Amino acid sequence: MDSKIKRTFSTFTRAPYQDVIGVVLHASDFHLDQAIKDKENYKLHMDFHSRLKNYLVDLKNYIHEKEQSEQV
Repeated sequence: MDSKIKRTFSTFTRAPYQDVIGVVLHASDFHLDQAIKDKENYKLHMDFHSRLKNYLVDLKNYIHEKEQSEQV
């Protein structure tokens, strides 16, 4: 099975960030999975998952703002 996310669209603004978003999503999923499997370190893994999620939210907000400013 191919682990690469299939992208159906891209803009010049988004293109440089696509790979890093994929890597961060993979890391976030990893920590969520580890939180379930490693009860002893549940809090640690959930903290990492939360930090990565917040990073993605901030990055996507930045990309949307950049796209809006490029349309003007």
